[in-house]
Amino acid sequence: MNLVVAKKYRGDIDGLRAIAVLGVIFFHIGLSFPGGFVGVDVFFVISGYLITRNITGQLESNAFTFGQFYTRRALRLLPALFFVSALSLIAAMLLFSPQQMIDFGKSLIFAVISLSNFFFWLSSDYFDASSITKPLLHTWSLSVEEQFYLVWPLLLTLAYKLKSKNGIIAIISIMFVVSIIYSQSLLPSDSNKSYFLTTSRAFEFAVGAIVVFLERLKQPKGMILNVLYMTGIAIIIISMFMYNETTQFPGVMALIPCIGAGMAIYAGNAKVSVVTDNKVAIYIGLISYSLYLVHWPVIVFYNYYIATTPDIIDKIAMIIITAIFSLITFYCIEKTFRLHNVKLDKFKIVTVYSCVGSIIAILIFAGKYSYESNGMTWRVNEKYVTLAENAGQYHFEQYGGHDYGYKKTIGDLNVKESSVIVAGDSYANQYAYGLDNFFKDNHIKADTLFAHGCLISRDSIRTPGTGPDNLCSGQYGNLYNLLKGNSKPLIISHSWDTSKDVLTNRKTGEKIIFKDKDEYYSYVIEQLKLLRKDTGGRPLIIIGSPPRVGDKNGVVACITRPSFATGPCSEQLNVRERTAHSYKLNQMLKKAAQSMRNTYYMDPYEVFCSNGTCRSIFNDKIMYSDGGHLSKDGSQMAVNGFKDKILSVLNK
Repeated sequence: MNLVVAKKYRGDIDGLRAIAVLGVIFFHIGLSFPGGFVGVDVFFVISGYLITRNITGQLESNAFTFGQFYTRRALRLLPALFFVSALSLIAAMLLFSPQQMIDFGKSLIFAVISLSNFFFWLSSDYFDASSITKPLLHTWSLSVEEQFYLVWPLLLTLAYKLKSKNGIIAIISIMFVVSIIYSQSLLPSDSNKSYFLTTSRAFEFAVGAIVVFLERLKQPKGMILNVLYMTGIAIIIISMFMYNETTQFPGVMALIPCIGAGMAIYAGNAKVSVVTDNKVAIYIGLISYSLYLVHWPVIVFYNYYIATTPDIIDKIAMIIITAIFSLITFYCIEKTFRLHNVKLDKFKIVTVYSCVGSIIAILIFAGKYSYESNGMTWRVNEKYVTLAENAGQYHFEQYGGHDYGYKKTIGDLNVKESSVIVAGDSYANQYAYGLDNFFKDNHIKADTLFAHGCLISRDSIRTPGTGPDNLCSGQYGNLYNLLKGNSKPLIISHSWDTSKDVLTNRKTGEKIIFKDKDEYYSYVIEQLKLLRKDTGGRPLIIIGSPPRVGDKNGVVACITRPSFATGPCSEQLNVRERTAHSYKLNQMLKKAAQSMRNTYYMDPYEVFCSNGTCRSIFNDKIMYSDGGHLSKDGSQMAVNGFKDKILSVLNK
């Protein structure tokens, strides 16, 4: 059987790797490549092509052995992976809070045994906000490759033993068709599964394998080859700009950049392939594996340390740090262990596997210790150790709205009839704990209407698919019904300034686009005035947004970091009042309340801020359960600050 013979080194493929890895890095850093994640798909196509070409060529020359193949794959991929994993472990110990350390330890175990795609499939969404605290998230793609390498040589060898070239082509074709159908079918019900699993990515490797056999046919030359090549490159780059986190992916949409990669590989002999077949692109391609391994941990740890949104200086710094550690990884680890020109006898193979097994065992032990020690709480300031040990449950248990669900009655339940109504989203719910205690002390019974993520608005609803919107469309009507036939005072609060990009016109179903924050703020005030009109002459108490000080992962995540890593985030635990969250809109709410009859404004800034500074910790009590919501202590402190004003309104 005349199979494909392996060709000489191709610089254009390393250049293609450069495009792929830069797309991924720029996407993750946030440099205007919203679809840069397709670079991973390009890598899969390249892998499918090279592995199929090499194995079929070796089978034809009777040179293929499983021992040699798997050993060289291990030498190619694992030393650098182990090195970066070990560096990430050290960085995590230096920077991460115990809760993040627990999560890291679990992911480390799965990463080193090439099963991290399963771990992240079951524990996270690739595009969700929490991904920025998962330094080994990117190893899912390495696990996919390693799982493919485990199965693919077996299938190719089986077909070859059966003396069937058509059998190999059939296997590739079946893998392609079944995988893409499976991948696409999962998107409506389990897009995470489609994203992470090898079975739903196998068609991408198949595209590369198909190119191997297309090369056996008579290739076009000249202009046609140039057009094919440039079209392939253009498809990849356009995908990187046109795709984004909302693109239905992978499935059919992933096939497009894969076809582009296949075209570029197929037409790699074109004269215009100089686009990728040049010294700069080839060099970046040669170190692309190290770049890929290093870049995501750098981004995660850098972002975690600074505890704020990175600016352009930060992004440049991340690129520089990535480049430095990538070069160290490439020259000191990757090149050292490739052993290209070394013949691997049985002794060397056994030695490699023994070393690999030993290192895996060490890293597994480290990962296991990370979570069994409750995230290495010995690294934390002594007075916060107890808090650190329970950090995973802190927001759930200490949130001021915990256990105060939708329509739950609060206050003195022995009172026959409620005399006040409290409504809003999770930023109204957060006051439930404090109000419940306050109402009990004053023998007041209150009805509540809390729907998280829902702005109570007569003219708009939350855009479907943008959050917990199952109650949003009916929230205004539900409140109106609750107010009907009575004159009970209404206390209302919201995360007033966070609905700018998630509102849809209730009547037309069209998304509302605000040109800037000021236009959105004006809209909020307008909706508040409509609410004032619809609620009649009853007293209306408006509670503004709290300052939300604390780093973006929450106060607890900051104070339970190792002491030498709390600097940047601890600086954010106290902020200037005029620069704190919602300050401008709160002032507008206050002014609006003053302009409306029988309307009163309660300002959380008056409680949590003094002398121009807003604090998040008072007398060792933490005011926030996460990055913005008040804790039970914060809820109680806020209500204690409001209670005299609230009583005066209720007693009128």
